[in-house]
Amino acid sequence: MPGPLQTFFERFQPQFQYNALQSATSEFQRLAQVEGWNTNSQQYRTTQRQFKDALVDQFNFNYGKDENSLTGWQALCEALGVEPIPESIVKGTHVNLVDLTEGRKNGQNVKTFNSIRALKRYTLREEKVFPKKRAKGGLLKHLLRPIFT
Repeated sequence: MPGPLQTFFERFQPQFQYNALQSATSEFQRLAQVEGWNTNSQQYRTTQRQFKDALVDQFNFNYGKDENSLTGWQALCEALGVEPIPESIVKGTHVNLVDLTEGRKNGQNVKTFNSIRALKRYTLREEKVFPKKRAKGGLLKHLLRPIFT
């Protein structure tokens, strides 16, 4: 069963072939280039919103939405390389949510950061900003960090 990111990108076939081994963010930028969208255009902004929605949906697909789900927390800890699972699982964990969402599909270890400041620098430099407005509930709310403050 394809995940939300795969489904999002499939809409643009056959002109665009999504490479799931690449960062979804870089694939979105490549899609915009293939389609010839100007970053100031309405088409770009509309499709970018849809992409960000798909990113949130992919996180929920990977880890679930139920913050009381042991399975969801176990999957999240596995992706973060946290063993054994502590009582306060993510309190001091700083992780880029785009990387976390993509890391599971690629089987990669997800990079964590020692501080919010380091996470912020990485997130802005790599342009891997997770859509905070859609990420209010479930497991996601425990991982949100202030990036633009």
